[in-house]
Amino acid sequence: MNTRSLLILSVIALTLVLYLAFSGLDKPGSKQLQEMRQQLFVFNADLINHMEVSGIEETVLLERGDQSQWSMEKPEQYPADRARIDRVLTELEFARRVATIELEQFENPQETLRQFGLAEPRVELKFRDDEHAYHLKIGNETARKGNYYAQIKATAKSEVIVVSQEIKSLIDTEMDSWRSKRIFDFDTTSVTAVRLKNGGADVELINEENQWMIARPYSGTTEPTTVISYLGGMLAARIDSFAPGGSVQLPEYGLNTPQVSLEIVIGDQSETLNIGNALESQNNLFYAQVSSKNAVFQLRSELVDQVKGLLQRVREKRILTQEMNEISSLEIQNNGSGWSVAKHAENWHFASDNKQAESETIQTFYTALSEVKGVDFFEKSDQNRDEFKLNSPEWSMLFTAVTNEVNDSEEKKNREIRISVAQDGFRYVESDYSEFLIKVPADSFPLFPPSRLSWSVRKLELPRADTWQSIAWDVGEATLKIARTGSGQWQNKWNGREIDQSFLKRQIDLLGKLEIIERVEVDPASVTDGLVLNIIADDQEFELQLSQPDNRFCVIVLNGDPEGYFVNEQDYQLLAVFPLAHSSRASE
Repeated sequence: MNTRSLLILSVIALTLVLYLAFSGLDKPGSKQLQEMRQQLFVFNADLINHMEVSGIEETVLLERGDQSQWSMEKPEQYPADRARIDRVLTELEFARRVATIELEQFENPQETLRQFGLAEPRVELKFRDDEHAYHLKIGNETARKGNYYAQIKATAKSEVIVVSQEIKSLIDTEMDSWRSKRIFDFDTTSVTAVRLKNGGADVELINEENQWMIARPYSGTTEPTTVISYLGGMLAARIDSFAPGGSVQLPEYGLNTPQVSLEIVIGDQSETLNIGNALESQNNLFYAQVSSKNAVFQLRSELVDQVKGLLQRVREKRILTQEMNEISSLEIQNNGSGWSVAKHAENWHFASDNKQAESETIQTFYTALSEVKGVDFFEKSDQNRDEFKLNSPEWSMLFTAVTNEVNDSEEKKNREIRISVAQDGFRYVESDYSEFLIKVPADSFPLFPPSRLSWSVRKLELPRADTWQSIAWDVGEATLKIARTGSGQWQNKWNGREIDQSFLKRQIDLLGKLEIIERVEVDPASVTDGLVLNIIADDQEFELQLSQPDNRFCVIVLNGDPEGYFVNEQDYQLLAVFPLAHSSRASE
C-alpha cells in the first residue's frame, strides 16, 4: 500500500470517528433507549393538569387549579386528595411494562383486544398536560397471575402491553379514594375566631393582636400556644370514611340540627364542621359534614371528643401566670406564720431585716409553682370555698407585680393564691389569676418551704477577703491576732513565731466558700464552747462563733444572729488551727 492510499484511509477513518462522536452527542445510548422503551409513558408529572379515571360504575374527573390544588369535578365537586394524585403520577412516570405484545401477529387483532378485556376495560386512565394526552386501559389478567393486559396511547402511538398488579391497583380504586380526607384547609396564623356549639354550651375564642382570648362562656385568657395547637389538630384531622349514597339526607344523619358545630373564622369568611348522629351499627362513628361541601362523611368518636374539648384544651389551667421578672415581692403564709421577700436590683431580700435570700431557690420554687395546672374547675362561691376548705387555707401567697403604664408611672398590683390542705390526693386553689376555683393533683405542687430558713442564703455573708484588715482566733485563753502591714500583706511573725502564709490563705479561702449543710435557728448564747473568729474589714467587725463539733457537725453564728449554719467537722478542725509554722491545735 502506497503512501497516498494510507493517507486516504486515515482521512476516512478520522472522518468516521468524528461523525460517530458528534452525531451521537444528543442521542441516548442503547441502554437508555431500552429503558425508555420499557416505560409506560414519558411525561413530566409536574405539568399534568387533568385526569380522568373510568371504571365499570363511574367516572372520576380531576382538575388541577391555582396553586397546584386538585379538585374533583365529577361525579360531584369535592377537594381531591393531592397526595394520592401526586403519588399516582409519580409512579406512572417511572412505571415499567412487563412485556410488549405485537398485535399484528394475531389473525384478528380486534377479537384479540376483546379477549384481552381491552374492548371494555376494567379501568381506564386519561391524563394530559397543555400539549400532550396519555391514555391507559387495563383489561383481563394474563395467564401469569398478577399481570394484566393493558393498552397505552401517547399522541398517535398505541401499544398493547402487559403491566403488573401494582399498576392496576394504583388506579383501580373507588371514587372515595380520590377525595381529600382533610376536614379543614386554612392557615392557622390567619384565623381570627373559633366558635363551638356543643349542646347548650357555646365557646368563642377571639384573636386580639395575636393574643387568643376567651369571649364565651366567660371572659378570660387562654394558655399560650394551646389554640394554635388545637387548630393544628383540626388541620391534621382526617375523615374516617364517606357516607354511602350520592344524595345528602341531612335529617337522616342528624345534620339538620347538629349536636356539635365548630366554626373556623378567617376574616369575613368561615368554615363550619357540623357533627350529627352516631351510626346505629357503630357507636364510635359519627356523621359529619363541612358547610362548603355536600358530601357526608364519618368521624371517629376520638376526633369528636377532640372537637368538643376546645374549652378544656385552651383554657388557662395554670394557678400562676405572672412572669417572675414582673414580681417585686412575695409574701408566704403557712398556718398563720410566714415571711416575705422583696427584690432589690437582681437579688431577693427578706422584708423584715433586709437579709439576702437565696435567689436561685426562690426562682426554682416560683418556676415549679407556675407550671402547676388544674384538672377541674368550679365556680367561685362561698359554698365551694367552704367545701374545698379554702376559707382556712394551709398556704397562701401574695404576689406584688409592678407594671409600667403609658405615663411611665409604676402601678402595683397584688395577686393572691390560696391553697387548701390535701384532700384525697388533690388540693384546691383560689387564684386571682383564674376566674374559677381549681382542682389540682397534690403531687404536682413543688415542695413548700417549711420556714424562711429554706430561702436563706447558704453562705457566710462576709466581706471580700481583700478588704480584711485583721483576723483573730480566740479559744478560751488561747488567742492569736494578725493584721495586714502598710503594704497590704499579712504580717510575717507573731510573738516571734513565723506566720504560715500558705496555711493562712487556705483558711481565708475556706471562709469565703464554706460549705453550708443547713441553716438552723439557734440561741447564740449557747454557742460558747468552741472557737471565736473576729474579722475586721472596712472598719466593721464580724464575729464568728463556732461550737464544738457534735455528730460530725458544728454550728456557726455570725454576729449573734439567731439564724446559724451547720458546717462539717473537718472545716471546723481546719479553722481551729493557728496559722503558725509548726503549729498544732489552737487550744494548745
